[in-house]
Amino acid sequence: MISSGLDIEIKNFSQGKPIERQYFQFSELDCPNLENYLASLLRSISLEYLLEIVFTVLNELLVNAFKANVKRVYFEKIGKNICNKEEYLEGIANFREEFGDLNSGLVDAVEKSNYRIQLKLLNEKDKIRFWVSNNASMVEEEMERINTRLISASKVKNLTEAYQDNLDSYESSGLGLVLVQLLLRNSGITENFFSIRSENDITTAYFEIPKEIIPSEMKEKIRNILLDGVEGLPPFPKNISKLLSIVNNKNSTIQKISTEIEKDPGITVEVIKLSNSPLFQVQGQIASVSEAIKRIGLRNIEKILYAAGARSVFPLNNSRVKEIWKHASLTAFMSIHLSQLRKPHARKELCSIGGLLHDLGRMVLVTLDRYLIEVINNLREDRLMNHSSFIEEITLGANHTDIGLILATKWNFPEELKEIITHHHRPWQSKQSFLAESETVYIADIMANLQRKRTNFAILDPNILEKFSIKSYEQLVEMADDLSLKYSKLLTEEAKEELH
Repeated sequence: MISSGLDIEIKNFSQGKPIERQYFQFSELDCPNLENYLASLLRSISLEYLLEIVFTVLNELLVNAFKANVKRVYFEKIGKNICNKEEYLEGIANFREEFGDLNSGLVDAVEKSNYRIQLKLLNEKDKIRFWVSNNASMVEEEMERINTRLISASKVKNLTEAYQDNLDSYESSGLGLVLVQLLLRNSGITENFFSIRSENDITTAYFEIPKEIIPSEMKEKIRNILLDGVEGLPPFPKNISKLLSIVNNKNSTIQKISTEIEKDPGITVEVIKLSNSPLFQVQGQIASVSEAIKRIGLRNIEKILYAAGARSVFPLNNSRVKEIWKHASLTAFMSIHLSQLRKPHARKELCSIGGLLHDLGRMVLVTLDRYLIEVINNLREDRLMNHSSFIEEITLGANHTDIGLILATKWNFPEELKEIITHHHRPWQSKQSFLAESETVYIADIMANLQRKRTNFAILDPNILEKFSIKSYEQLVEMADDLSLKYSKLLTEEAKEELH
């Protein structure tokens, strides 16, 4: 649960009011709290994908500010004048070793001194601004060293060049600044958004991140290309649309529905196959459509038809699409279990089909015509964006949930499915009537992704995790592993072969 003090900070930040935090010291022990703090703030303005870069830069700047303060306490301790060039060079030779060991006496002395670090953040309409200040002016040698590093940063292209070009026998803080510059630049943020100034006994490192790193005009062009790609996809299969109308007709009998489905051999196979999948966990094998209707219910048959329609447009013979369906099937299975763990429960049928279809937009992106992909790449060829978190949100100018909603709307999906497809990464934006299901698929999607990559636990909404009684990353992993094992055991040999 988020504390009331943090609640106020989040509210002020989202409303565009400056927020500030003060530190006596900053080390790797403070990193988890900083990461969680930033995650809460960025989540409040739906820019949580910026967490990795913002945290990395602020962590470096806060450590540097703390080091500057410790340095001054150290010089006072050894009785040398930090502003005197000769005494500075004499004292700095031993300082690196002392600071590297994080001398507890020095840390205690800093806390007792008047030196402080201040972090300030301001959320504006078109950008987020960050200041890290410490109440000490830089001496001439420090200023020269930093200016040299900043000039060097504009020339290096990668981490290897940064290390080779900036090895320092006295101090290493300048290298950190080069890495900060390199990180910002590789995320499409130019050097003029970063600066360091020292005046009136205050040194301030400042940077800002535009909310739209790609120009609006370019973003619009890319979005239109993606829309054209969606428009080029086949319509939702008419035969399945007809079957959905029959299933939703209150006067339709089980016999009529099963007869109509069995007129289409392909749909019959899909219905029986999905009815026997781990999503429904029926006892014994279902061999007919009428048996499927009786055992899993009409609501589930309706969901199966939506999935069958999507699978006919995005078939498993595309290896990248197959990988997405594999992830979606596991997400759907996990969603069923999580729906009953949530307090209060979520509707498991809706969670199941929502989990199965949540990544429709990703399927669109991986099946885009090669020509369209080349056009997008040409539009952004002058951008230097290599940071993983930016691939969809910034490089494409749209994300897969937006694209999924466009396709779901084109196919006349019901509102509840469109809500889950749109908000499975940001369930707090979902309508209240579908919040429980959006939150369930959100957690299930994260758990299913753990099979491929580590998830940044800090970015997850603690209020949502609490509804599932998840209190740690280790618990999340353990639960994911347990459900993955159950899913694997329930898969038939035919399904394993199809998905793998």
